[in-house]
Amino acid sequence: MIQLARTFAVFRFEWSRALTVPRMAWWLVLAVFPPGLVTLVRFLEGDPPDPPGAAAWTFLLFVLIPCVVCLMGLLLWATPWLQSELEGKTWTYLAVRPGGKTAMLVGKYLTAVSWTALAGWMALALALIVISPPDLVRNAAALGALVLLACLAYGAVFVLLGVIVPKRAMVSAVVYTLVVEFLVGLIPAVVNELTVQYRLRALLVKWMDWEQTLLRDLPEFFRLVLDSGPAWQQVLILLGIAGGLVTLSAVIVRQRELTVTGDE
Repeated sequence: MIQLARTFAVFRFEWSRALTVPRMAWWLVLAVFPPGLVTLVRFLEGDPPDPPGAAAWTFLLFVLIPCVVCLMGLLLWATPWLQSELEGKTWTYLAVRPGGKTAMLVGKYLTAVSWTALAGWMALALALIVISPPDLVRNAAALGALVLLACLAYGAVFVLLGVIVPKRAMVSAVVYTLVVEFLVGLIPAVVNELTVQYRLRALLVKWMDWEQTLLRDLPEFFRLVLDSGPAWQQVLILLGIAGGLVTLSAVIVRQRELTVTGDE
């Protein structure tokens, strides 16, 4: 209970500290970028999408929001969680408090996840209003859930990178995103099963019921980059990734001796 109270105190403090003009401006940019782009495309396209065309809009929102907005938000707010404390010279005071390291890690992780998820949900709501797809409820439920799962999983990955290489966390996160998620995630081999993107794509296909409609007419390559397991299995794997990596980060940060300059 004491540890939970400390974590909540960090979460509340980080949220109050985040309500600044620069951070709110970045949040607004993330929230309005997808609906702004969708509005431009709709203006060029003209008529509302018919059911076959609606699938393309859904996939576009999947790419723009869980795959871009969530990644960008977490890259900005989850990755430098440790380095910001080292640079602010507050890590020394946190390290000597019982449970201070873990409370700071989990509190900042939850703040980054909630802050980014809110931006993703806002972007999704505005984009769906612009598109008005035929199956509005299914689109909102599926993509909204994917936003949360993406934030939990990617946030855990970036928090871990921030622990392993605090001084180069942002660079490491960008390299991971480009190489692992966007490159390895599209390789039709077993290695792509290790990526978050692989699980999110599988959930999108299953929750939108595209297996017997859209995928049936696509080349075999698209089937090779999708998991055939049930949706509940994909959700458990993503939650396991989030919980496992946050736990690993807590273990590492409790064992490492860090100075205020970020060196061991």
